[in-house]
Amino acid sequence: MDGVHMERRGRRSQQEEGEESSAGSASRSRAAKNAELEMAVLIQELMSLREERSELRARLFSLEDERGGLETALDSQRARTAALEAKFGREGESSGDEGTTTGAPPTQVLQRSSSEREEEMRGRIAELLQAVEKVKRTSEVRQLRQMELINELRETNS
Repeated sequence: MDGVHMERRGRRSQQEEGEESSAGSASRSRAAKNAELEMAVLIQELMSLREERSELRARLFSLEDERGGLETALDSQRARTAALEAKFGREGESSGDEGTTTGAPPTQVLQRSSSEREEEMRGRIAELLQAVEKVKRTSEVRQLRQMELINELRETNS
């Protein structure tokens, strides 16, 4: 009887071990599924953060572009203002000069006014050259920013 009894105990222990191993594999598969699910959620969050970062960079670029345009417009407005001030200021001075030089011959007045006009034109040309340089620099900066944005978008999308 002891042999039969021992045999039953052996079978029971084998069954218990089988149940334990199947329970262990079930818990391991649950853990693996949970880990995969967590990994998928993390990857999804990462992708949404990357997309949000890309959108913010695009918005930043458009705002910087708009800022550059506004700065260019402001610079051109300042140049216009300076030119108008120079024009009206010099006209007032030249009319005042003409009034004080009543005893001067008309050829001297014409020479003074032509030299004043020449100086005024040189001043305007200098202002225009400065404005053109500013526009050129802002255009180059804008082009570089656009290339950087395009490259970032390519990296983000690849």
